[in-house]
Amino acid sequence: MLQRTHVPAYPVISFDTLKEFASFSKVTQFATRNIDYINQKLVIPLETNTAGAIELFLKTSRKLKKILNATIKQNILREIFNIKDLQTAKEQLGNKRLEYNFAEAPCFTHYQEVWDSYTAFSTKKSSSTIPTTVIQLLEALSGLSSTSKVQNLALSIVKAFPRCENGKVSLKIYRSLVMSWALSWSENITVANFLSKDPFINSKIEKSLSDAEEMVTRVEQMGSKLRAIVGMDSRCDILGLVLETKTGIFSSLKAIESVENIISPFKISTQSLAKFLTNLPRKTQKAILEDCSQELCKIIEKNESMNMMNLKRNWLYVISQLPALNHAEFLVFWNNMDSYEKSENNALVRNTLETTKLDTEGVYGSWISLIYAIYHSDRKEVHFNKIGTIFRTLCARQEIESIKYIMLNISKINPRLPAEVVEFVVEAMIDLDPQTAWNIAMISRIMKPGRKYRSERYPRGDYRTLRYSRCPKFVTWMITETKLHPIHIWRILGVPIHAKYSPRYRNQPKTTPLDFHSEVLFKKMATAFAFCKRLPPRVALRNTMQCWHHLRHNNIPVDKTMAKALVHSGLVRYIENNSWVPRERIVWLLPIVANAEGIEVAQQVEQAVNAWNAEITTKKMKIKRELNVLRTGIID
Repeated sequence: MLQRTHVPAYPVISFDTLKEFASFSKVTQFATRNIDYINQKLVIPLETNTAGAIELFLKTSRKLKKILNATIKQNILREIFNIKDLQTAKEQLGNKRLEYNFAEAPCFTHYQEVWDSYTAFSTKKSSSTIPTTVIQLLEALSGLSSTSKVQNLALSIVKAFPRCENGKVSLKIYRSLVMSWALSWSENITVANFLSKDPFINSKIEKSLSDAEEMVTRVEQMGSKLRAIVGMDSRCDILGLVLETKTGIFSSLKAIESVENIISPFKISTQSLAKFLTNLPRKTQKAILEDCSQELCKIIEKNESMNMMNLKRNWLYVISQLPALNHAEFLVFWNNMDSYEKSENNALVRNTLETTKLDTEGVYGSWISLIYAIYHSDRKEVHFNKIGTIFRTLCARQEIESIKYIMLNISKINPRLPAEVVEFVVEAMIDLDPQTAWNIAMISRIMKPGRKYRSERYPRGDYRTLRYSRCPKFVTWMITETKLHPIHIWRILGVPIHAKYSPRYRNQPKTTPLDFHSEVLFKKMATAFAFCKRLPPRVALRNTMQCWHHLRHNNIPVDKTMAKALVHSGLVRYIENNSWVPRERIVWLLPIVANAEGIEVAQQVEQAVNAWNAEITTKKMKIKRELNVLRTGIID
């Protein structure tokens, strides 16, 4: 974007010089001189120095506006204030301003003065209802080209009334305002490009300044007429002449404003539009978003230029700043806009949010921009719900690649995802892509900044690592489906091996209770170790007992789930492997089974194991006898 610069080679026109060339009594007499003056001061520099010429024109137009404002206040209003019945004249003038037809003077300066007059007049009455005049003013603003001044005026009008009153305005007016606001983002072109595309810009500037010259002359003529008739105390004639003068002023100002709007630097106004929509009722806001999103999608689909990408980028950022949208509506609007863009253009559109300082090279996925927009636009309390909704939606749609890009690349640009979100993603990805879940879990332990995670309980980040107690399916998958050694699994979980406990620590159980999720995790781990086919029975029993020791150390009683896991790993696995069950193990397990499931079940287990051991003994004796080919020993 071309920035405004000061060019010493072309000095700015002084105020006295402006008054000299703009205060001629007869315009036609000095028409040739005026054209030569404008060509010398403005048109000729356009051919050699664009930046200097534009800067000169902007400053010249500001000087002309100052002359107009001074003329209006000093030469006209001062004469009105000299009338004897001052209060009556002021009220009549105010009413005339408010009842004036906006279509006759489509000029922002006129609309701004009408709003200022209304606010000054309504302060005493302090009415909370929106009048017809203000509705007409909003409708008139919707017909102007959307600039920062027009946007700020519309925002101030909407903020001045309650939401219920804003809902009385026609939806068509709001839709027109929002669409012109959004389409202004697609006009992000530099001054140099504009001058090269429009060869008639010189004549436009020349005509604008000529109109300004004529305007100042007419104002001075009207001022002299006012001074002549003030002594006659003709109040109606004065008011009519004032309105006639103001009409000429506003009509002439429109020419300057139109060129200024083209030349003025482009400004992002997403926050103002978000505030504008926030002050509307929720139903009106949702209807405007639906209609404008559909219309913008059609425009973007037809034109895939970079300016359309700017439009889409800013519109998505506005949606991300609206607190009234619930999570489902928030994602619907985002996904609808997202579906109208080709995949190769996604990074250019969604990863260039200047206000959030995102990755401008566009090498990461699409949803990272949305997460950043949530972080920078919403309250901290909303982050967890909205980001969680994003990942739940992606998991429901089974967009594995999107989840993988977010989780594996987001750490490179240093966000801090909520710990609950990382745990949810790891647990949900087990059913979709276990390898991706493993990669996410491993990189999450070193995510920046340092192993700290944002959580709902600690919004600014806490010091705990990933809680695998919230990921029982992931831990079960590591036990049953991978080739990880059990010792490595315990290290990942951060649980020390019971055999390496110091005697003092082993004999002093913890006084603080174990949380419910950890208790459920260790019971599921015991079952997984007990039924794991890749582990030998001895290794499975040792790891099942590790879970039992950890629960006992935290004063957790053994229930049926834990008892069945111990019985399966210590007895059933040995029986299935045609191995002898040691008597010491039976004596150790029977009290545990009796406490968990009752004495009758313990007796049945004992009978079954004794029968199996007897059968194994008989088989071994028979095999030994059959192998004695010489038939030596005891006679059978």
